[in-house]
Amino acid sequence: MVTRGPRSALEAAAYHEAGHAVIGRVLRLTCGHVTIKPDSDSIGHVIIRDPWQTIQDWEDRQHFRDPASAFRGTIIARMAGREAELEIFGTQGDEGDYHDDERQIAVLLQDAEPWGDPDRFKTRLRGKTRGLVRRHRQSIERIAQALLSRGVLTRDAVEAIMAQQPDRRSHQAG
Repeated sequence: MVTRGPRSALEAAAYHEAGHAVIGRVLRLTCGHVTIKPDSDSIGHVIIRDPWQTIQDWEDRQHFRDPASAFRGTIIARMAGREAELEIFGTQGDEGDYHDDERQIAVLLQDAEPWGDPDRFKTRLRGKTRGLVRRHRQSIERIAQALLSRGVLTRDAVEAIMAQQPDRRSHQAG
């Protein structure tokens, strides 16, 4: 794994949010804009809709899947920010504040069907996330660079950038 040198907080945020944005789209979740413009709450965020909204959007498109796929996919997309930082920056990427992502993952685990041992399930999903981040690293890097130059990317802008140079095959949630 080739990693970059020291990172700024803004650069870390760009790769973190790009990880969420790319993997959310790879898993066909309902996603919106992504930003690294700081507000009172954080240095950046991405819109990944509630799994129930994703399920409704899938049904509206006549794409019927197990509802658990939307929950697993959303958990993976939430894990992808931290995994993108680790992939790009190595262990240096493990210094960030991931409390919000972890809180959202915990809520998703509670709201979804019973998973058995939640720690074992999270470990399994984190492994899947790591593989997806590696597979789609080029798209994550392109989105992060666009965020660093523009600050905000609309849903359509993210999708256009991802379409420019496809990564290896996409995966479905689940």
